[in-house]
Amino acid sequence: ESHDEFDNADKKMRQAEKEIEDLGLTVAEFQTIENDFQSILKEIAGDKSLERFKHEYEKLHKTLITSHETETKLMKRCKELNSEITSHAVKVQITLKLAENDNIAMDQVKQDIERTWKLVDETKEKEEVFKEQMQKLKGEQAELTHRIEIDDVAPVEQQKQLEELIQKKDKALMSKEETVNRLKDIRTKNTELNLKRTQLEERKTKLESEVSQLHNGIQKYNEEAKTEESRKKDYEGKLEETKKKYEETQEEVKNRENEREKISQEINKLHKNIETLKTERIKLLDKKNLEEFSNKRLYEKLKFLEESEDKLRKEKEQHEEEISNMTQELQDKQDKNSKTRKEITVMRQKNKKITQDKQDLEFQKENSKNKLQELTQSNTQLRRENDYDKKKIEENMREINILNKKCTDLVTITKMKGDEIIMKRNELRKISNEVKASKKEIAKLKALIYQLKRDEDKYALEASNAYSKYVQTLEQVKYKNSMISQLQKDNVKAEDKLKKQQNLYEAVRNDRNIYSKTLLESKQEIDELRRKYKILQHQITKLREEITTKNYLVGEQVQLFNNLQEENALNDQKKKRLEEKKREKDEYIRNYENQISKLKYYISEAEQERMKQKKEYDMVINDRDILGAQLIKRNEELANLYEKIKIQQSNLGKGEVHYQEKVIECQLLRQKITELKKELMTAKQQVSCIPELKREVFSLEKDLMEAKTKVKALSEELQNPMNVHRYRKLEGTSPETYEMITKIQTLQRRLIAKTEEVAEKDFLIQEKERLYVELKNILARQPKPEVSEQLTLYQQSLKDKTKQMRSMANELNAAHAQVNHYKFEIERLNSELSSMKENWFAQQRKQKKLQTINEENDGYS
Repeated sequence: ESHDEFDNADKKMRQAEKEIEDLGLTVAEFQTIENDFQSILKEIAGDKSLERFKHEYEKLHKTLITSHETETKLMKRCKELNSEITSHAVKVQITLKLAENDNIAMDQVKQDIERTWKLVDETKEKEEVFKEQMQKLKGEQAELTHRIEIDDVAPVEQQKQLEELIQKKDKALMSKEETVNRLKDIRTKNTELNLKRTQLEERKTKLESEVSQLHNGIQKYNEEAKTEESRKKDYEGKLEETKKKYEETQEEVKNRENEREKISQEINKLHKNIETLKTERIKLLDKKNLEEFSNKRLYEKLKFLEESEDKLRKEKEQHEEEISNMTQELQDKQDKNSKTRKEITVMRQKNKKITQDKQDLEFQKENSKNKLQELTQSNTQLRRENDYDKKKIEENMREINILNKKCTDLVTITKMKGDEIIMKRNELRKISNEVKASKKEIAKLKALIYQLKRDEDKYALEASNAYSKYVQTLEQVKYKNSMISQLQKDNVKAEDKLKKQQNLYEAVRNDRNIYSKTLLESKQEIDELRRKYKILQHQITKLREEITTKNYLVGEQVQLFNNLQEENALNDQKKKRLEEKKREKDEYIRNYENQISKLKYYISEAEQERMKQKKEYDMVINDRDILGAQLIKRNEELANLYEKIKIQQSNLGKGEVHYQEKVIECQLLRQKITELKKELMTAKQQVSCIPELKREVFSLEKDLMEAKTKVKALSEELQNPMNVHRYRKLEGTSPETYEMITKIQTLQRRLIAKTEEVAEKDFLIQEKERLYVELKNILARQPKPEVSEQLTLYQQSLKDKTKQMRSMANELNAAHAQVNHYKFEIERLNSELSSMKENWFAQQRKQKKLQTINEENDGYS
């Protein structure tokens, strides 16, 4: 935007340069004026009556030349100012790009301001000196006026004093011109300083706006940093919590794994114990089976022992019952400890002893069977032996009771262990379920941990980026704060200096106003002195005339005083010389005064022109702003139109793509049509026997025609018979021929009917063939139903697109019309502006010419 503004400013500066060039007189115009002047002078050269007019005309020409020179100077100055303005615009652009060099520019401006203030101080001192000189001159003028009024001083002394006064006046005028030039320089420097001050203020405002923007940016960055820190803290807290949870879960997992390992070890041990117990149980069952087998044998043997072994049988049955109970209990119990092994070994030993005893008993039984007779004799011995056996059986029974108790204890222990095993199994199941759940939780936690790690990496990257940005922003903030502090200090210093300069400027302005007042007073006093000087000149001329008359009277009356006459002649010559010098100096003074008045007039005109140009410049800037706003609006409208055009172009492109797709489909359909045509051609080639058939048809038609002619002839004969009832005569004479005739008639009738039917059928066949051919052609021409549907869709889309295109074309035409209207309005406004400017400049020129003519007339009057 700044670049566009500078471009606009550059264009406006170029326009201003063109306007400035148009303001002044060109070289050709000035030469034409000079030629006209020379021609007028040549025409006036002969007339003596027009000498005064000639003199005034020459003065006018001189003033015109001087004004032209001043105009050229001013034009050059304006061009230089324009070039300076353009260079300043470039400098401003450079300063906008290089805002860091503002401190150096400020220092340079400060130095320039100090230099200007030094110059102002010097001008003040010179003005004070000039004031003192003016006061001295005023005092001297007052003394001279007093002396002239008194008229005591001799004319020679008066002339000397006048010469001194004129010299002092010249010096004063010279010093005045120098002071005026210095004041002009000071004014120009003040204007430049004011421009620089405004530029510096603009820079200051821009810097303040940039500082405010930087503050806002810093606040935003601080807020973002705070939010990011809070997020970071939240994420760190969440990470710590997740880490703690993860560590706890890991510890729990480890504990669970340790427990699981312990439980698995215990389970393995139990499995091993169970396997050992199973093996032992199998062995016991085998042994039990062997014992049962042995018991059965013993029972069979004991049956033979009826009397002596009843008790043993009962005890044996009890023992068998106990053994069966034991076997059942052993079947119910699956697990036994190492203690039962020892007890079972003891039981085995006892069983072995019992089996040995039983074998002994069996051996005794056999002996007893063999020696029944001997037993009767040795009953006593047997009884003793039975008693001994009873005692042994009782001991065995006691041992069996002890074993039963031990078995019950073992059963309870095994039940307890079984319950413990069931409990452990349930615990194992629970633990396995918990392990599975914990595994699932671990998998979820691992996924969460992986996601959290990824988030942690991502947020770590973001945090690192944010922290780097934060560090950079902090550094920028520190740098900007330092810059701001430095700029604030510089601004404070500059404001203090500006305040001082403003105070000094106000003081200078007051002094200038005072000096302008004193100058006006001194001008009024000089005018009064000039008036008094003119009065004195008239008095001096009168006195000179009186002196000349007196000299002539003295010369006529006193002829003796020749020496005095010669001296008077010499004095007269000196006086004439002095008078000529005085006249020359008066003319010189008048020329200077005229030049001073002209210069003042030119300065005032230049100031007025500057003020008018400023007003015009402000008006032009306002017009430029208005036109810029209008242009921005038009550009926005054009941008919207271009966007619409782009949208329509995109729609057209889509339509074209759709159309190309449909064209491709049409090409495919055409290819299909060509293929169908090829098939038709092949079909026609296949049906090559059509002409032969046509010939046959033609021959048959000929036969038919002949038959038809015959039929017609016969029908005519039938309709108009020569001898109608001829066949009836045959009825009686030759009934066979009559029957043949009747048959022929019936057959003729049938043939006629059949021929008519054949003709109708042929006609129908021909019509159907023709219709078939036409339908074939129509079908070949007409597209398929899919193609027709697509064509209808394309037609609808084409209609929509054409409507859209028409609406877009109408909108485009309207937009072009608006643009043309705006262009026409802009051209009209530019032409009106240029015409107004030309009229205004023409009026200005006329006013200037009239003012110069009036001032010259006033000066001559």
